[in-house]
Amino acid sequence: MDPEPSRRNNEETKAKTDQMEANEQREELNEEDERRNFETQRTKTRKVKLKKHRKTHAGEKPYTCTECGKSFSRLNRYKRHQKTHEDKRDHECLQCGKSFTTAGYVKIHQMIHTGEKPYKCSYCEKSFIHSGNLRRHKRIHTGEKPYHCTQCGHDFSSSTSLKQHMRIHTNEKPYACLYCEERFSRLGHCKRHQKTHTGERDHVCLQCGKSFTQSGSLKIHQMTHTAEKPHKCSYCEKSFCRSIDLKNHERIHTGEEPYCCPLCQKRFRWSKSLLDHLKKYQMEANEQREELKIHTCTECGKSFSQLDSYKRHQKTHKDKRDHKCLQCGKSLTTASHLKRHQRIHTGEKPYHCTQCGHDFKSSPELQIHMRIHTNEKPYACPFCAMRFFRLDCCRQHQKTHSGKRDHVCLECGKSFCQSGSLKRHQRIHTGEKPHKCSYCEKSFIQSSELKRHERIHTGERLYYCPPCQKSFSRSDNLLKHMRKCKWSK
Repeated sequence: MDPEPSRRNNEETKAKTDQMEANEQREELNEEDERRNFETQRTKTRKVKLKKHRKTHAGEKPYTCTECGKSFSRLNRYKRHQKTHEDKRDHECLQCGKSFTTAGYVKIHQMIHTGEKPYKCSYCEKSFIHSGNLRRHKRIHTGEKPYHCTQCGHDFSSSTSLKQHMRIHTNEKPYACLYCEERFSRLGHCKRHQKTHTGERDHVCLQCGKSFTQSGSLKIHQMTHTAEKPHKCSYCEKSFCRSIDLKNHERIHTGEEPYCCPLCQKRFRWSKSLLDHLKKYQMEANEQREELKIHTCTECGKSFSQLDSYKRHQKTHKDKRDHKCLQCGKSLTTASHLKRHQRIHTGEKPYHCTQCGHDFKSSPELQIHMRIHTNEKPYACPFCAMRFFRLDCCRQHQKTHSGKRDHVCLECGKSFCQSGSLKRHQRIHTGEKPHKCSYCEKSFIQSSELKRHERIHTGERLYYCPPCQKSFSRSDNLLKHMRKCKWSK
């Protein structure tokens, strides 16, 4: 028998076996690579999820909607929210006519009309339309407070509560009253305040006829008729009509002291105790002020610590105003004052800011503006720890301590520290809007509102962040940015 074919068969069989083994090894290696890739991807996903989750505890919300200013901790939620501004609202509620971007939103909204609340609390009888509301509510029972303030160590049950609390530390007041200059840290407080201007009291008690600006106030009032006290203490048998009264009471048990004095860092259980404590500082400041023997001008209210400065200033009221402006007839005491005044008519702005390129009519205006860049606040309130860029702002603030409000509105009875503030307020009643835009037909009650509006047309950005070169049209936007900017920390 010829051995050659047999040898060839053996070699072919061996080659096939080797090939099969090689294929199996390759498959094993591919499987191992796939498993590694899967594990790596899973680890990355976990890390991303953990990072996202941590943001909820830190209260970090880096994604801000440019349309409405709402902030989000997650990109997908931010994108979904942005669609609400862009998308057509094709899905309409047949009961009230309100329209929505998706059918899902209509379905959730319709539960308001049907009274359906599918998410039930396992601790009490309450139920909710949204699962998120149930989750937040359950923390009342569990005592869980996952949101932590890094500034003072206080914990909160929701990210919204933490965000609102942080405004105490930053002094941020994003909500402005439409009728006056007051600003608020919470939207609810702003809306409640605005009703003092409109006199709106929609919510009437059917038992005694008393009316209220808010449904919540009416609900609390009605408990005086029913003797209902739904807010029960977790530590003793006491119960209360209002949740705020319960919170204040429970601090007796917990020893919590959330109110901190900005001057000496002493902590207090109740806001009233903090205010009483601050009054002591005010009294001390008043005594020091008396010792200084400050000389106050009876003509304009300006104060001086030195008698010669006071006398020199008084002369400005007595001096002849021989220098008259030919354009508007205004008279001034010196030629230099007249020259500076005439720049209002000519629009000349010879003083230039090298930091942001903004121009000014006078060197004092430029000097004051430069304090925005340097953050210099040379004017200190003698009654508290606050400091100011401008002397007039400091003086205006000081009147809040004295409580003196001599200027009263005859229409609504509201009183003001300054005649200028009263004049501005009265425009709400008269409808007068003397400050007209040079670029469009809009007009405004206050010159500051006009200035802010005109920046939309001019693209002017006065407020500038020195570390990262970014500029802003509004001071509040700069302050928000400065708190987030990594270079300014």
